[in-house]
Amino acid sequence: MLFLYLVFLLACLGLLLGGIIEQRNHHRSLHSIPHRVLVNGIRGKSSITRLTAGALRGGRLVVVAKTTGTAARFIFPDASEEPVYRKFGIANVVEQIGIVRRAAAYYPDVLVIECMAVMPPLQELNQTKLIQSTIGILCNVREDHLAEMGPTLDDVARSLSRSMPVDGVCVTAESDRTSFRRKPTSGPANSSRSTPSRSPTRR
Repeated sequence: MLFLYLVFLLACLGLLLGGIIEQRNHHRSLHSIPHRVLVNGIRGKSSITRLTAGALRGGRLVVVAKTTGTAARFIFPDASEEPVYRKFGIANVVEQIGIVRRAAAYYPDVLVIECMAVMPPLQELNQTKLIQSTIGILCNVREDHLAEMGPTLDDVARSLSRSMPVDGVCVTAESDRTSFRRKPTSGPANSSRSTPSRSPTRR
């Protein structure tokens, strides 16, 4: 029995050590990319991810991008792309770790990546642990995924706000519900600076 306990303890220590090493490697890859743009919202995230990457590429920056959804794509600096491999075809936010590691190999100036989380806690995890974006793009707030983010439109707005960068910049076309974006709610992901703007397309 003591032997089994010892094996279990060694296995736990091995997993802990492996997790620490993976986290350090991920942070190294993450912070080797100067600018990280996280695109979130209800509709049009993939299109805005592509448009943002294209605009930055047109400014002669080295840009890597990744869209999500059923047809997730990894977009190379030359704008070519290939499907993102998913084991058993199941999407998981943990795949962002591999995407960041792969993107860092191209030494990009910018990584533009689409938020793939729906559950509010996972949206916050995606921002604070996996991407740590410096610029956030919030496409829109619509009545969708109400079972996960609802039941009201205000709840959806609060949920999407969890992906805002800490001490970063957030760009949005939404002019309603700015109070949720200006005031932090629970959790560090909602402490990003935000001020109202006269322009409806940026704040």
